Amino acid sequence: MLLRPIVLVSLVLLAGCGKEDGAKKAAQESAATPAAVAETIKIKPGAWDATTELVSMEVDGVDPAMLKGNVGRKTEFKNCVTPEQAARPASDFFAHPDLKNGNCKSESFDMAGGKLSAVIVCQSGEGQAGPMRMELSGNYAPDSYDMTVTMNGKGGPNGATMKMVAHSSGKHVADTCAS
Repeated sequence: MLLRPIVLVSLVLLAGCGKEDGAKKAAQESAATPAAVAETIKIKPGAWDATTELVSMEVDGVDPAMLKGNVGRKTEFKNCVTPEQAARPASDFFAHPDLKNGNCKSESFDMAGGKLSAVIVCQSGEGQAGPMRMELSGNYAPDSYDMTVTMNGKGGPNGATMKMVAHSSGKHVADTCAS
């Protein structure tokens, strides 16, 4: 089925993505996470486990009954957070490690006072006919996060518009990362 690769790619994208190179990344992070806000963020460094579950999916021109089997599908991944990253998290903290390849950019990223809000745009990739815009909102604590991710883009048959909503959560599991 054509939609299967779209769903799998989308589940991996759900938690955000992308690293920028050098000065461009530093400039974006500085703009997205002001120094005053960064000091209030206290995420634990070390190993993190994360899970993303597809809550709903709509694709123009596709019978909703065909999409129903994708709802509830989960993907799990691990991240290693250095002490430097924990002190100043960037939006790619929420990314699946396989996608930190420069394909995505953070339009906004605010993480303060236990609340998280971000907008990330990923350019076309496998199963996508155009950019995918992801809006993340939720809560975080030093050892966990819980958020809703709403994605809009083109990726259905013949470049149809699609909308997906997912639930993403993560938890700190160890103070050090396995090598």
